[in-house]
Amino acid sequence: MAEDVRSKDWREKVDGRLDYYLDSEEGRQELSKMLRKENEAIRKFVAKHRQNIRDIIWLSRYCGLCLNHIERKNRVQCVKLDARIVKPFYGKPSWKTTRHVNGLNEQIVSGIDWDSKKSDVPDELVDKAIERINNGLPYSCFEAKLDT
Repeated sequence: MAEDVRSKDWREKVDGRLDYYLDSEEGRQELSKMLRKENEAIRKFVAKHRQNIRDIIWLSRYCGLCLNHIERKNRVQCVKLDARIVKPFYGKPSWKTTRHVNGLNEQIVSGIDWDSKKSDVPDELVDKAIERINNGLPYSCFEAKLDT
């Protein structure tokens, strides 16, 4: 039997009937089914509303010659792709410790500092990587600046 939109939330159904849902096989299966259904609904919502864009791209040797390449406030961007342009090997995560539901501490990434590079990577390697980005060819968004 399909439930309509006005049906009770699984939490409301379980509330006050924990013995049934946790102690009986039938109840556990029913609870599992409700949780899977909610999980699938969340996945569908996220997939439907997710923006399919690249917000970070690697710096190519052609980016500086491109009409779409702009620098503002220490941030390099491609206006055509609406993406931040970052050098290879840059992007250092900032970590934060949080307490998990089970009481254990968990490390999560709280942000990324795109201006910092890994300390063990020499600048020469970064420059070589930039030369080889996209097999040494310009990105599809490349538009040459016209010389005046």
